[in-house]
Amino acid sequence: MWLTRWVQGMEISGDIERLGVTVIMDATLENFKEAYDRSEKGPNAGVYPRGRMWPTIALEAGYSESHNALIEDTKLLLEGSEGRIGLVIVVKLEPLKSDETEIQNGFVQAYRYDQETGRILRYGGRMQLYPPPANRLQQCLKFSWNQVLRNKLGEHISDSEQPPLLYLEDLREILNENIVRHLAFKHGDDADSEKE
Repeated sequence: MWLTRWVQGMEISGDIERLGVTVIMDATLENFKEAYDRSEKGPNAGVYPRGRMWPTIALEAGYSESHNALIEDTKLLLEGSEGRIGLVIVVKLEPLKSDETEIQNGFVQAYRYDQETGRILRYGGRMQLYPPPANRLQQCLKFSWNQVLRNKLGEHISDSEQPPLLYLEDLREILNENIVRHLAFKHGDDADSEKE
């Protein structure tokens, strides 16, 4: 939902054509290269400019999954695609303990594919997601049109020099809503009951 809202914002502002970019969730990718040639992977979400087989940006989110496992998935996506996927955004959240009602720890880190070495590199610094820092409203990921659209730069139809910023506060809002929903189901809260 976080990436979908971001892409919809590009459409609404006239930066890209309607349906020029699609966000697809859990699409299984195959035909990875080198050591990953027998692998399949479905990133949690991918940004697909119209006409591209591979996403330009993928999202890997982990709740129960370890940080190391997320990094291995990121290597598969970036190195295994030989840069066809250029960026992976990793979101890592620490699972709630039995007595917790709010996420205590979490961060966001982006990685990019380095064409010279064929390896992953950090893209920007790690950003604390939880607990929310004092600068929470300014936290964002910044990309270029080339990173978002790659060989489909023609989908960028406005005069804007860069895509809109991808704000972490929007992600926190979505996560907080889903945690409330998760806990309500876990504890049998039927607040949506239509009974009188």
